[in-house]
Amino acid sequence: MTKGLLYREVERAAYELLGTDLVRLHAVPVTHLDPHAQKTLLDQTAKV
Repeated sequence: MTKGLLYREVERAAYELLGTDLVRLHAVPVTHLDPHAQKTLLDQTAKV
């Protein structure tokens, strides 16, 4: 199954399970940050 088709299946299942409480997360790989950008990222990232 391609990623696109698999994503639709996962999204449909998530909506059935969570309804309007569904939260979307997006990830972007970070390969290099200058010290200021790194501090900003760490300060603005939720701690879990």
